[in-house]
Order: sequence, then structure tokens, then C-alpha cells
Amino acid sequence: MKVITDNWNASGLAPGDDRSNAEDINRAPPVRCRRGFNAGRFKIIATLGLALLALLALAACSDDSEPEDREFSLTIEDGKLTNESSTFEVKQGDTVTLLLDSDEEGSLHLHGYDVDVAVMPGMAAKLDFVASATGRFNFEFHHGEMEEHEHGEEEACQAEIPAGLPTPEISVSASPGAEAGEIEVAVELTNFVLQPAPEDTTLARGHWHLSIDGGPESMFGVTEVTVPVDTAGEHQLMVSLSDDAHCSLGITAMTKITVAEGSDHETESPEASEEEHDEEESDGVLLGAIEVYPR
Repeated sequence: MKVITDNWNASGLAPGDDRSNAEDINRAPPVRCRRGFNAGRFKIIATLGLALLALLALAACSDDSEPEDREFSLTIEDGKLTNESSTFEVKQGDTVTLLLDSDEEGSLHLHGYDVDVAVMPGMAAKLDFVASATGRFNFEFHHGEMEEHEHGEEEACQAEIPAGLPTPEISVSASPGAEAGEIEVAVELTNFVLQPAPEDTTLARGHWHLSIDGGPESMFGVTEVTVPVDTAGEHQLMVSLSDDAHCSLGITAMTKITVAEGSDHETESPEASEEEHDEEESDGVLLGAIEVYPR
């Protein structure tokens, strides 16, 4: 006699099912898989999506643009710049035009490129140059009539390190740049602060000069710059430190580098500090800076 406890008996057979095959009794019911989330396919799609985003980001970061004409209007009142920003950013190779409006007679001098322009009240003035070298280049306003600089006629002044201050040091390294004929120059400074420096600094302050193959010096206020050379082969670089008055501290460093090609630039490297500022030019007021970034 069979005892029925539910719709199914203990063996898993329905009532009336008198199958006695042990294999059929112990066989597990079939598992039915429902079509649903495919993790493997999702991972592939996500990976492809991330790769596409990375390619788009790289494309956005690349800059193969052509040099541009950049124009900035500068207003000088009471010997000060009234523009909201005193720093103007351009890229290497750009042609830069500064349109100047001043309420008094004087001149504007751009360090690093050694270019000047006279300004007068009621008269628009314009300063043009090609941003051939990268770095930060300060420009100053000099009161009074602009005088022509006679290079090399006056003996360069020699600065002394103020008593009690540690002796500054400078070292230099160079490597080929991204473009033909370019050299990337980096200096490391010890016990020396580049201008504009904090007023409370206790170290010597100023800027550094770069001379290539014994040629004219260029002045810089940043630690890394890119400069062009005209010819292929080995070039000798010498750097030196100068104080606020453009007087040499007599501290130098040298290195050599070989480039495979000369520069394609038609413009020459800036020659900023061939002139030494004398006492009559000591009224220069720092107005701002042009920052030239690699293209």
C-alpha cells in the first residue's frame, strides 16, 4: 500500500507513475538557462569604449596648428599697466603685436628679445616680434625719452653677493628639442631666486643668461627654455647668473650638445642682454611678461 503525502512522493514521481528505474528516479531535473546579462560581452564593449576615449583625448592634446598672429592692447597709466592680467600667453612661432597706449612719454623694453618701442601720450605705439624662443620674458616701462642702446661700448658691471648670503650656484643640461635645430635647455639653481621673487626672500635674486658658441647672451627668468641653433653639429652652451641690475655675479656653468640638423626658423634667437643698463636707465618699472609655450 502506498502512502501519499503530497502531489509528489518521496521518490520525485507523480502519483500513478509506477516507474521503478533507479536511474530515472535519481536523475536531477534539467536546468533551463534564461538568456540574460553577458558579462564577457560587456567587458569587451567597455574596453573598446575606454580605448576610443583615450584616442580622442590624445587627439585633443596634440597641437599641430600653424603659427598665429596674436595681438594684445596694453594701457599704461602712471607708469603701471591697467590690464586685468599682466601675463600674456602665446606659442612658439606666433607673431606677437603689442598695441600700447601710455599717458606719459617713455619706452617699453621686452627682455629676452631685446626690442624697444617709444610711447607718448595721445600717440598709439606698436611693438612687433616673432616668438622664436620659449620661456617667460618680462617687459618694463622706462620713463622719459628713449635712448638708443650702444652695445659693447661700456664694460659689463660686476655684482657682489651681499654679505651673509650663501653663494649661488647654477648647473645646466641640454637635450635635442622636438623640432629640427631646437635645443631644450634646463638650469638648476641653488641659493638663487629668479625674478620676480618674493619680497621676503633671504637669497640672492636676479636672472640667468645663455650664450651659445660664444655668441650674444639671452636673458631668462624661468628654468627651462627652448632655443634654436642655425647649424648642425656640436654647440657649446654657457650659462651665468646676474643680479637685478643686470650685473654679472661671475657664476657660470657650461655644457655641450650635438644636433643633427640646423634650425628651420628664419628668425634669430633673442639677444636680450647685450646691453648693460646704466644709472640713467634704472627707472625701469616691471609691467608684466610674455609667456611663450612650445607649439
